[in-house]
Amino acid sequence: RLRETYGKAGKAPKVDPALASEIYLQRLDGREIERLTSNDGYDGQPTPDPKTWRLVFVSDRAGKGRGLYSLDKRGTKRWSEANVTDSAPRFSRDGQWLAWSRKSNDGKSQIFVAPNLESKKARALTPAGSRDVAPVWSPNGDQVMFLSDRDGGKRNLYVISRDGSCLQRVTQMDHDIEDLDWSPNSSRIAFVVSATGT
Repeated sequence: RLRETYGKAGKAPKVDPALASEIYLQRLDGREIERLTSNDGYDGQPTPDPKTWRLVFVSDRAGKGRGLYSLDKRGTKRWSEANVTDSAPRFSRDGQWLAWSRKSNDGKSQIFVAPNLESKKARALTPAGSRDVAPVWSPNGDQVMFLSDRDGGKRNLYVISRDGSCLQRVTQMDHDIEDLDWSPNSSRIAFVVSATGT
């Protein structure tokens, strides 16, 4: 079923070892712990819509690749097509756009975007031929920052406009960058550098 509610604060739901990976929701005060998914496949990487009771997550429950699913009060449905490998979905702060990374058969990946969860309007934002991952929207929703090895060598930060123009490299690190985010006013970026050079 879609959700199981555990109403008392501090009462944790039992974790079924037969379930590989499930998504839970809990209020900050510890009340109303809910398991939102329940199947024997992988469910993970949830991103909540900041404006509505809706979230998008990654799952392989259908056995046809690891795709995007949307969940709202009406239930769960597969959003991306079959036989794809999607990851790292992120809503823009106004909830109007979704960005994610899609891996191709050659091991490369691109950043994709779509407005208002309209799958027919999904499009590749970045050019093919590199490994583009971990998209993060700018606070105003006009740009997407992501990690890429497109210039050779280590993963660095890149920024691209929502319409696919103005692709530019932001950092010049000689070790891989692992994580990233914007400051609320877009004037600064924070990121993590892997000193081991993975």
